[in-house]
Amino acid sequence: MHAPDPLSGGGDAVFNDVGVLTTEHPVWSPDSRWIYFRKARDGAVQVWRASRDGRTQEQVTNLAADVDRFRILNNGAMLIAEHGPDRSATNRAERDAYLSGVLFDGSIDPGQALFLGGSINGRPATQRLHGDWFDRWGLLDGEARQFTSINLVTHASAAATGDEIDAFQAGLEATKFEELTSTLATKSTDGKWIATLSQSGAASSIRVAEEHGHRQSFSCPPAICGTGYVSAISWRRDTTSLIVFVSDKSKGTTLFLWRPQARRVKRLVATEGRLFGDLQAGSSCPSAGERMYCVFSDFRSPPSLVEVDLRRGAIREIFSPNSAVQALQATRLSWRDADGHDFSGIYFPASGSKPANGYPIFINYYNCAGYLKGGVGNEYPFSVLAERGVAALCINKVSASTTGQDYDATSDYQVGLTGISAIVEQLFRQGKIDKRKVGMGGLSFGAEVTAWVAMKSRLLGAASISSGLIEPEYFWLNMARNNAMRANFTKWWRLDAPDVTPGRWKEVSPALNTESISIPVLFQLSEQEYRYNLELFGRLVLRDRCATMYIYPDEAHIKAQPRHKLAVYERNLAWFEYWLRFGGEEVDPSVQHERCDAARGLLRADRLPGLAHN
Repeated sequence: MHAPDPLSGGGDAVFNDVGVLTTEHPVWSPDSRWIYFRKARDGAVQVWRASRDGRTQEQVTNLAADVDRFRILNNGAMLIAEHGPDRSATNRAERDAYLSGVLFDGSIDPGQALFLGGSINGRPATQRLHGDWFDRWGLLDGEARQFTSINLVTHASAAATGDEIDAFQAGLEATKFEELTSTLATKSTDGKWIATLSQSGAASSIRVAEEHGHRQSFSCPPAICGTGYVSAISWRRDTTSLIVFVSDKSKGTTLFLWRPQARRVKRLVATEGRLFGDLQAGSSCPSAGERMYCVFSDFRSPPSLVEVDLRRGAIREIFSPNSAVQALQATRLSWRDADGHDFSGIYFPASGSKPANGYPIFINYYNCAGYLKGGVGNEYPFSVLAERGVAALCINKVSASTTGQDYDATSDYQVGLTGISAIVEQLFRQGKIDKRKVGMGGLSFGAEVTAWVAMKSRLLGAASISSGLIEPEYFWLNMARNNAMRANFTKWWRLDAPDVTPGRWKEVSPALNTESISIPVLFQLSEQEYRYNLELFGRLVLRDRCATMYIYPDEAHIKAQPRHKLAVYERNLAWFEYWLRFGGEEVDPSVQHERCDAARGLLRADRLPGLAHN
């Protein structure tokens, strides 16, 4: 097979409400002449198509609303598009809310601007919270869905009939996500079987059931589900076999072929990396006959397109768009802490002359799957740190709980601390690092573990926090949502209102433990989340700690704008390069003030190489 030819531009980038770039598979026409796909352009999302030879590109739908999903039916003669209200109706609703005032209730996120504070389909939009966590949607997204049919021969369009809507919905995957649990139901191509993937905490399971008839059902055998975390499932074309994607503790991927009725399991292929690319781990790979096509990446190599032979279990690369990118100089590590927890991680050895006591090291703790640029959220450039003489280590999260039912976040924080302590001591004894010069940073759960290590140990010499932390302010800002969020605090952190569980808050909250945090802390936060950390920042300042905060406008949980990414990278590099030259020794306050002023000076925009002349 020759290298793929580019068929069409995908339009404007679209990020979800978390800040992750959205991806989806294009849809082939039944005769394989066309590829259909959604495209954001000029403030609208429509269905486009490109001919297989790349010579023709054309817009298929021209609706007054954004197309959310679509299917090709009637042997390629009809397209059914699912959409919400017209964009003009949404614009009016946003303007009306702006002019008339907004009721403060459970749909309001105090961290987000009330008017056009988010992004939907690539354009500024007013968002509101829904559900029991931080899912967001537009003002009118809760209204009934609408369906339009387009005749692909005559190009006529009309409201879809009931039968057409039923046909549209029959083949769709049903997905439900909550904060710690998710389910995915997918129907076989003949419509006879439904496979349901359930994920809860660190546990996963699959159940295959007959939709009609005798209602047979089969549970995932230990030969598959007992080997790791099931991250995706996909029906094979013959409809009797399910392809199962399993991730191990080191974030490698194994593919299994499962024939439930025959009770047969075949291990197809195992890799050290992931067969999903770097964006959405739940996405499976399209197949054609006996072959399946995936985006593969591992901790050394950037994403490439590979072909998996389902009959022979062989895998080969067929297109490498990133071939000019050098493979990362990194190695895989595994170790065990004193409590018997097994850890895995990716280690980037430092370059340059080795100091007498070993290199300083930066640690990121959460998820090290795929091509490692900067960890979850992509904020800490591991390889660049290593090139500049600071070793870097990405550690995969290990949970104290095997199910989501008995989850306690602080137990996982403590497991993280013991695992980090163990590997720091091991690398120090091997003469590779100086354990007095350890830095740490992270986003989301990684930020929470960083704060825990900073306040529960003397391990760190500097830290960087990239997102909101669990603080009393976090609790109160979300209490307009009443029982839903309150229940989440109880379920995951064993917390209630600060006056109800004061002892537990003292254990969890970094702001209530600033007497234990003596290291310099850099906060690089999105506009949507910085308010959660203001008490912590203020208390550190009052204690004369070196705390510095940068806020990035119009950013969600994960920062998406390229210039912001560059600024975050360069500030983290400057921060750790500076502070990890010192050994964490106690110094006179005047000396610490001088160092802090010097460090802050390095973070100014006019001192950052990539921003100074732009």
